[in-house]
Amino acid sequence: MSPLTSAAMSSTSSGVPLETGMRPTAGPRSRSPTGRRRRRRPGTYLAAQIAVAVAETQQVDGLRIAALNRAIIGQAQGILMERFTIDPEQAFNVLRRVSQDNNIKLIGVADELVRTRRTPGA
Repeated sequence: MSPLTSAAMSSTSSGVPLETGMRPTAGPRSRSPTGRRRRRRPGTYLAAQIAVAVAETQQVDGLRIAALNRAIIGQAQGILMERFTIDPEQAFNVLRRVSQDNNIKLIGVADELVRTRRTPGA
């Protein structure tokens, strides 16, 4: 049996025999929509991996900031609850109203209250 015939008789990992001259498409080449072979750019895989890593890092950073902001807002709510003997929902509404009336982000209002013990804009 010639090397060409033995290659034609070999099979892919799925056990399906390959026809003569055909090779699996899972290599550095792929077919374009027109059926022509095209070569993939060498840095495409690395760029995709870097993009995924950056996105995951940004997501983790966003979650960390959200957790810190939530803690600060909770502390501000506690200060208002103790000061005015109100419930947590009412305390959050006070923070929200001050934030909207003074065009300051809610976390800014809460942070100012926690640091100075004074409500911004009041």
